[in-house]
Amino acid sequence: MDKFQRTLTREREDAVFKLLGVTVSNLLLGDRRASAFNQVDRGSTAIVGSFPTGYTAHGGGGNVVSNTHFALSMAAFYGLPPALLQSFVGKHKCANGQLLDEFGDNLILTNMAGDGWRKRHDVFKWGLSRWMSWAKMEYTCEVYGLFAAYINQGADTGMSARKRQSIVPDFAILSAAGRPRLLGELKFIGHSKTFFPSDKKEGDRCSGVGKRAGMVNSDYLRNARRADIEFNGHDRYNPLDGPIARRLKEYGRVKGLRRGPRCLATCTRSSTASPRGQPRRGAGGCSRPTSSPPRA
Repeated sequence: MDKFQRTLTREREDAVFKLLGVTVSNLLLGDRRASAFNQVDRGSTAIVGSFPTGYTAHGGGGNVVSNTHFALSMAAFYGLPPALLQSFVGKHKCANGQLLDEFGDNLILTNMAGDGWRKRHDVFKWGLSRWMSWAKMEYTCEVYGLFAAYINQGADTGMSARKRQSIVPDFAILSAAGRPRLLGELKFIGHSKTFFPSDKKEGDRCSGVGKRAGMVNSDYLRNARRADIEFNGHDRYNPLDGPIARRLKEYGRVKGLRRGPRCLATCTRSSTASPRGQPRRGAGGCSRPTSSPPRA
């Protein structure tokens, strides 16, 4: 009976999900609701059902969501203009010189003054580190010492401790022997035209964050080769890699973990359909959302 009930529920939810997909496909190009539907993953659908815990350890400041933030989150989740912004639309300029738009994209994409981007990145990075600890994963956050030995010792005079490392990955998954075997980097994107073009309505689920996650490895290789040129005097036209780039390749492909609107992605570049009832993965390695709407 239990198996029959699960099968019946899955079939009903799949039917609702397909109907919702047809409705979304009939929306006009550029409709934010279509983008919102295509960019949610399995985890995103739990946003309404997630009860804030007020966790305050490690200076996290707590996870309690205010009424204002909740309304903003719901508007973004469903692809609707936040009511809070509408009286300011077109009347105020953001730091990038563009007028505030109805969704607040121009404000979100504005470069933060001072050290704002790093601070935002670190809040999520250490939050993710806590989750990995709770999951009993063997890992290191802020991985120092992997590349420092591959810098020409005569070139590090006067360099800061951070720069002397050349590259500091956000995460390393450790082997049973406690050595890094896989590197990972956390990145963020807003709702920009680069990753969410308004003239594209359909495509792989979570393609925006997936696209950026897939760029992380090439970013790392570019930085490693630049460091070889700067610190090791490596010829930029030499087709062979320098010592830092070679060391980086020993760890395999750097995994990109990307945080974007409504979705998290790794750099798994697969669109292969999974068996019925299992999460499906899009270009960014995101699981397909559950068919049913979020539970309140």
